Amino acid sequence: MTAKRCHLSHAVIHIVSSVIRDFKKYFQAVKPEKLLEYIEEKKETLRQAIPQLKQLEGMKKEEINGTVYKGKEGLKAIHYEMLKEGKDIYVLGAKGFIFSDMPYFIDNFEKQRAKKKITMYCLWDNEEAKKRAEKQILVKGRILPRGYESKGVINIFGDKVAIVLWKEKYPSGFLIDNKDIADSYRKWFDLLWKTTEN
Repeated sequence: MTAKRCHLSHAVIHIVSSVIRDFKKYFQAVKPEKLLEYIEEKKETLRQAIPQLKQLEGMKKEEINGTVYKGKEGLKAIHYEMLKEGKDIYVLGAKGFIFSDMPYFIDNFEKQRAKKKITMYCLWDNEEAKKRAEKQILVKGRILPRGYESKGVINIFGDKVAIVLWKEKYPSGFLIDNKDIADSYRKWFDLLWKTTEN
């Protein structure tokens, strides 16, 4: 028997009486006042439970919000989030494809980033990736050791982490909005930064 059915049967006990005659059970409704008594009884039970419910209400809620972005328009949306956040950006596996594939957009983005004085810290895939973005300002970068190139890019900014996959220069991304996750990625980035000499 489910909890719901138990609850209903409990209500029937209070508002319906029964009697067995000739091996048959007959039901009869009790006085309407009994129904009011039953409701008042339940209201009192709820009043007693309110302090505990308030404790649950006050508990900190940890939420992880995630959004999937597709194509170049999706990549633009992620970069707009970077400007909106207004915090320094940490890029792991930077490739610089956006400078050749989306030149008009990235030029405007760079102007806005410079205006907001947002510094970008890049761990480049290789020397070629670094050269694609040689005109950037407010950038500090290092090149990952040989053999660590990948198709993925991780962007960490403020309370957000954007994981972007570049497949045949067609990007798709997943944006995570959670402070604890962003802080964790920043720590890992910092470890890689310190162990990369150039």
